[in-house]
Amino acid sequence: MQKKLPHEDEDSEGSAQEQKSGEPGADNRPPGSREPGRLNSFVRRTARSLLVAGLLIVTGLVVGYFAFQQPQASALNAQVEQLATEKADLETQVAALQEDVDALEPFEGENRALRASLDEAELHVRLLSALTDVQAAQLNLALGEIDSARLSLSRTETKLEDLQELLPADQQGVVDGMIQRLNLVLDGMESDAFASQSDLEVLANSLLQLENTLFIAP
Repeated sequence: MQKKLPHEDEDSEGSAQEQKSGEPGADNRPPGSREPGRLNSFVRRTARSLLVAGLLIVTGLVVGYFAFQQPQASALNAQVEQLATEKADLETQVAALQEDVDALEPFEGENRALRASLDEAELHVRLLSALTDVQAAQLNLALGEIDSARLSLSRTETKLEDLQELLPADQQGVVDGMIQRLNLVLDGMESDAFASQSDLEVLANSLLQLENTLFIAP
């Protein structure tokens, strides 16, 4: 039996180590280089978790917003439709009264009475027209449609000025406050929609109160 020389043992050990290191799946990286891989994996998992949580939060906020706004928008839309119907009816009455005025032109006394009725009807139409604008703007603003809200109010100041001219002298000052409130809404609609919504509510209530004073209260 031959004895192995020392250098032959060393060669055998080196070959065994090389074979082991060449085996499939063996991790040949130095021990210190394995940590960054685990850290990167942890960071990726954490980032995915945060992204999912963020999406869930945003989805919840969107659903909650529309759940809150939808009933308010539906109520305002119903009011706008009702006012539009009342306005159309009054416009029909105005046209009929104007025909009567023209037909009774020779009869001065009756003509004066009809003219008074016509002026009152026109006043009511102007008031309801301005109120329709305001409530349409409330609806659009509640839905976040600022451009549409501004468009709804584009002719409201002119309507209020026409209304003021038809009012009795002791009522005309009320419209000045309405016009000031309208300008506050138009100036702050983009920067503070919540404040503009509050101002629109005050303006709508003022118009409703004026209607009650002129046409409903005994």
